Amino acid sequence: MTQFTITVVDTTGKQNYIFNTNRLRENIGASFLLSKSTKEWVEEILQTNLGVPKNSQAEPIETSGLDAEIVYANGGNALIIFKSR
Repeated sequence: MTQFTITVVDTTGKQNYIFNTNRLRENIGASFLLSKSTKEWVEEILQTNLGVPKNSQAEPIETSGLDAEIVYANGGNALIIFKSR
């Protein structure tokens, strides 16, 4: 029986920060970095190190033969399932 590890990346306080400041430049930069770190960089790292395609949501980890599956990655959050070894 295959075992799995679920990894959750959760960014808290993002809306609090955005709505409590009127510094548009900082908001845009923070939103950009948040998007990169919880979506694009997650996809890049999994693709480079584990061969997980960026659209790994197409087939479940149980049948895909991959070592990881991105269930969700967007909006400051990511949920990834890894096969345990």
